[in-house]
Amino acid sequence: MDSLQAKQILKLYRPGNIDAADPQMAEALAAIPRDPELEQWFQEHCANYQAIRGKLKQIPVPATLKRKILLNYVEPRPRIIPLSSPALLVLAAAAIVLILGLSWALLTPKYEQTFPAYRDRMALSAQRPYNMAMTSTDPNQIRDYLRTHQGDADYTLPHEMEKLPSVGCATMDWQARKVSMLCLKGRDNKDVFLFIANRATIPNAPAPGKTQYRKVHKLLTASWTTADRVYVLAAPGDQATLQQYLN
Repeated sequence: MDSLQAKQILKLYRPGNIDAADPQMAEALAAIPRDPELEQWFQEHCANYQAIRGKLKQIPVPATLKRKILLNYVEPRPRIIPLSSPALLVLAAAAIVLILGLSWALLTPKYEQTFPAYRDRMALSAQRPYNMAMTSTDPNQIRDYLRTHQGDADYTLPHEMEKLPSVGCATMDWQARKVSMLCLKGRDNKDVFLFIANRATIPNAPAPGKTQYRKVHKLLTASWTTADRVYVLAAPGDQATLQQYLN
């Protein structure tokens, strides 16, 4: 099975369901690790599905709804609507497709506005040539700079990360909001980068208490949410290396 065939099948995949038990679906899932582009698309597909599902679950259900339905229920008389005409069948199918398309467009955030897009863009920016906006080994000076340049200066660092020497900082733009970027000197004297953003501006951010790891080009990222902030750490090394910074 090639990547195109796998993608067509995986479009029907629903995370957390029994779909993986289907032999054809299982074969398509097995093709993911062999194709990084397919893997990226599959993660976005699952994230969009979870986003739609989450929004539907947020719709409140009145406590008295079931009682009202039962009180007003009247046994319906059978009614047959003939759809023998090909034109009517085409119109009915078109209406269904239109409704599904509109629902998807309204409920699914654009990829450019989602957490995976944010994480990848931040991690890639740390791997391109750039000039640090402000260099300093003093954490207080760094916070002062971020505060005066519309960045987030009230972040909280993990205990082990607080021990790392500061190198500098900068502010970056994301969806018309400022993102704070810290550069710290990690183990083996290699730079590590921490990006801090407001959680409300980034759909699909990691749930509190869960850390997500993802390789973005040459750096591994660790992402987590604390209170109303989303943190993305981008650093060289493996997962064990990044976990040491997060203790």
